[in-house]
Amino acid sequence: MQVGCYADVIAVSDEPLAHVAALQHVDVVLKSGVVYKGGAGLVPAG
Repeated sequence: MQVGCYADVIAVSDEPLAHVAALQHVDVVLKSGVVYKGGAGLVPAG
């Protein structure tokens, strides 16, 4: 993810309210009905 980008839902493996650094390690992004996986090099899944 990059500053200024939009996503409908993100998934992280830790509790972001307790560990805000978890937001630097996004596992899955859902944007406009498309699921993206792969950390920093997010690519469409499937």
